[in-house]
Amino acid sequence: MKDFRIFFYKFKKFGYYIRNGKHKEFMFGEQKEAFIDLVNWLNKRSLSTTKIIDKESNIYCNGILNHNNCFTMMLWQEFNSSNSGKLYSLDKNAIAGETAPEIQQIDQNIIPGIPGYFWIDTNLNVIAVIKPSNCKSLGISLLEEFLLDFISYKWSKHVKIEFLEGNRDNISIKYRKSQGMEEVHGVQACVKTIIHPKGDNKEFLLNNVNNIRQLALKSRITRTLFEGRQSLLTQIKNLTWNFLTGSSKTSEHVKELKIQIKSPINKEDLELMLNKVDNSKGSSLNFEVCLNGKSNWYSLNKVYKITCPFDFDEDKLLSLTEIQSFIIKNIDEFENPRLGD
Repeated sequence: MKDFRIFFYKFKKFGYYIRNGKHKEFMFGEQKEAFIDLVNWLNKRSLSTTKIIDKESNIYCNGILNHNNCFTMMLWQEFNSSNSGKLYSLDKNAIAGETAPEIQQIDQNIIPGIPGYFWIDTNLNVIAVIKPSNCKSLGISLLEEFLLDFISYKWSKHVKIEFLEGNRDNISIKYRKSQGMEEVHGVQACVKTIIHPKGDNKEFLLNNVNNIRQLALKSRITRTLFEGRQSLLTQIKNLTWNFLTGSSKTSEHVKELKIQIKSPINKEDLELMLNKVDNSKGSSLNFEVCLNGKSNWYSLNKVYKITCPFDFDEDKLLSLTEIQSFIIKNIDEFENPRLGD
């Protein structure tokens, strides 16, 4: 089985400064153009020629694929040792994107290291950091460092890239086989998807797993929770109702929705609101309220039980095309997905 944790981000700023002017006026660029240029620049390059200028970072790009202005990307950070005891390797002479990492080999032509998998939707300004369970992988800082280097050095411009402060828009999605609901720490808004076998494992997963964009849509709750208690109650009510009575493609698989709220909210009001949810479809709703007057943020956990796992090779990581195929098939499951402002 392969587990994934997927963290969502949005670019807060993406563009260029006039480098030599008296006033470094910020000039917004277009994300799509930047990533298309990156695709063109990487075309047929060997892995060794994609290394960024910063010699201490040792970051390479093992390919980027474009599908309707959604870019799937694998970065690679070179390491000579790993705290986890396992490193993977890529052939430095191979064309970027045409090989998948394998268990480390002792060879002068390999680059040992750790991958980072990313998906960037320039139409919606959504970035997904994809972390498979069978290996250590790197996060958003790796993407930020590579983009800063690519745009500022290879385009001879200075770029400003910022992600939304406090990571309040992050969603963590965990696909796992166990029926338990283990806690996920360190994120403020998380979605955990629990997968169960049904039919042909791999095809069922690829054809039915929740859409990354649709899950990203849920993150809008964390961006508007700070408007006051009534807004919070209204949004939780709407989310819960949509969850239990929503798309037929997902509702038949939904077994449980768990909401955890950390705020000075009135518990009785919340109970009254949640009790109005229609449970006629047999789905169960559980909630926990942690009263903490010092808290100024909310944690929302949604548990989906929808699909099943597929097998993977412990000694071989996902290739760029496998990651892209997984994402594309997820996206096609839902119609007209969009993000809130």
